[in-house]
Amino acid sequence: MNHTYRLGIDVGSTTVKIACLNEENQVIFSDYERHFANIRETLLYQMVRLLVWLAQALTVTTSGRLV
Repeated sequence: MNHTYRLGIDVGSTTVKIACLNEENQVIFSDYERHFANIRETLLYQMVRLLVWLAQALTVTTSGRLV
């Protein structure tokens, strides 16, 4: 089953905000940080937090076997 997510990013004069929405347009993750003029670092930090959150929410199943 494939899932499609939408990501919104807002970089303002003092903050960076991100929001991730699922197929039903429900917010499943959001983050808000002051960037203190370090916009790239702040956005990267938020993206890593999102990826960690998504990885924790994943369930992996397989029918393969190790050889």
